[in-house]
Amino acid sequence: MSNKSWQAGIDPKLQGCWNLHNAIKGKDNDLDFFFMTSSGSGSIGQAAQANYCAANYALDMFARHRRSMGLPATAVGSGMISEIYILTGMESTDMDLFPAKSDLRTGRLLARLEQAASVPTSEENNGETPAEDANSNSKEATTARIRKKFAKLLSIQLEKVDTAKNLAAYGVDSMMGTEFRTWLFQTFKVYIPFFEFLDAGTTIESLSKKILSAA
Repeated sequence: MSNKSWQAGIDPKLQGCWNLHNAIKGKDNDLDFFFMTSSGSGSIGQAAQANYCAANYALDMFARHRRSMGLPATAVGSGMISEIYILTGMESTDMDLFPAKSDLRTGRLLARLEQAASVPTSEENNGETPAEDANSNSKEATTARIRKKFAKLLSIQLEKVDTAKNLAAYGVDSMMGTEFRTWLFQTFKVYIPFFEFLDAGTTIESLSKKILSAA
């Protein structure tokens, strides 16, 4: 991971909470709450997202820091939620990379996730017919399938997705990138490095080309 990528994941959360902390200094008694959105990944980790995990851990520690001074602070570390970002389409190979897998509670969670991942959902089928699936190895069909999923992921109209446009230009964050990456892996069985989604040359067309070359 480059230093630029590391800072891109950490700065918004870490610098953001410090900016808020300093901006309201002396006015904490007027607050009803000081709420921060963290993530369970700050405690159990997640492959290919060290910066994201570190940023969330920093929020957890920052909440402790404020509370140790008698100031209001709450950091909610959300777990993996069905059909929302990380959990959706998580490939089973990622399960072995959790650093806390030896923990009994984490082991039970991962066992349930693996069980859920083995059951196909209507979303995975994407409403495709057998005929469409049979032709899915063509460049046009593959590109169209990726474009459709990408539009759904961003909740935008299909016609607004330019297959030649850089993916990062659409404002894809780390969680969206993770969901898209895992969907590509489950659908086409092709591994795409996470930070390739942030590369300036990555487009839907380039992904389609890479998938077909690996088929």
